[in-house]
Amino acid sequence: WRPHLDLSPSHSRIAVTVAAVAIMGGYIWFQNYPKFALQGVDNQAGVAASMPGYLPSSYSLASTDSSPGLVTLNFSSPSTPQALKIAQHSTTWDSSSLLDNYVAKNSDDYSAVQSQGLTIYLFDNNQATWVNKGIWFSIEGADRLSREQILKLAYSL
Repeated sequence: WRPHLDLSPSHSRIAVTVAAVAIMGGYIWFQNYPKFALQGVDNQAGVAASMPGYLPSSYSLASTDSSPGLVTLNFSSPSTPQALKIAQHSTTWDSSSLLDNYVAKNSDDYSAVQSQGLTIYLFDNNQATWVNKGIWFSIEGADRLSREQILKLAYSL
C-alpha cells in the first residue's frame, strides 16, 4: 500500500534523503551546541574558557555570558530552579593569592582540597573556586550538589 502523493519514485527518494540529512544535521548541531557557544564567547571575552567534561545528571548548558576577561556558563536542571554557574576569569593570581585576596575576605569557613595539581577552595553553600593556568574558576549555585560532585566538576575543567 502506498499513499497517492503524486510523487515519482525519484522525487520520493530525494524527499527522504533531504529529511534524513536534516535530521542528522539537527542531531549533530544539538550535540555540538555547547562547543559552538563556547567558541563564540571565547572570542568576545579573550579568555580560553573550557567546557566541563563532567556535569551532574540532568544539567545542560542554558546560556553563556561574556565580558572582557570573563566567561560565565549557566547550566540548568529541571530538578532545581537555581542555575549552576561556572565563571572563568583571566588572572595573574596563584592559589595563595586567591586565598588571600578572595576566599579569606569572603568566608570565614572554608576548606582547601589539594589534588591533581589543583588547590580547590570550598566555602559557604557549596561554592568552589580555584586557579589553573592563568584562569580563575568559580562555581556558584551548587547547593544541591555533593562535595564529590563539585570536585569532579572542578577536576573536569
